Amino acid sequence: AGAVILFYEGVPLGPVRDIPYVGPALSGIVDGRVDREYAAGQLNERLVWQEKQWRAEIANAAKVKAQQVDIDAAAQQLADNKRADTLRIADL
Repeated sequence: AGAVILFYEGVPLGPVRDIPYVGPALSGIVDGRVDREYAAGQLNERLVWQEKQWRAEIANAAKVKAQQVDIDAAAQQLADNKRADTLRIADL
């Protein structure tokens, strides 16, 4: 029974996990199946979140680019109207 518990739960490290370099190295050696699955789940969720962030950034960049096109068109329209108004005023 103790071997099964040790296999699934591993050796408890407690605050030793927080020691840089030593903690992760020991965790890789003495962690049980539960801890390994937990770490794999964390990694999977982080990758999903990063993929969503990446897609959101692409969508936002496309939205900003479309807005910039609209702004450039409005600025060009304004410049054309000013030029036309200048010619009309000169004719008067």
